[in-house]
Amino acid sequence: MKFEGLESFNSSNNPKDRVKNCILDWFRKMNAEAGNVLSPRQFNSLILQCNFNPKEKKVIHEVINELVDEGLIEIKDQEKFVLTKKGEDFLY
Repeated sequence: MKFEGLESFNSSNNPKDRVKNCILDWFRKMNAEAGNVLSPRQFNSLILQCNFNPKEKKVIHEVINELVDEGLIEIKDQEKFVLTKKGEDFLY
């Protein structure tokens, strides 16, 4: 007997993908434009909302660095994440 529905339980085995999607989805849901900021307080709330598992929590900083390297966000004042024009284009 085969159990149906497990694919939706863990659709991505890559924890970095889920973290990246959660961060970018926040900007998308806010209808963010280039220059909009994800503040430390908003980021902490986002982390709680996404309910990351232990593997995902371990890669948060790595994912942020990748988003910066890809040019989708910038870090301002060492704690704020700013959506770039490239990030805006990627979202929409």
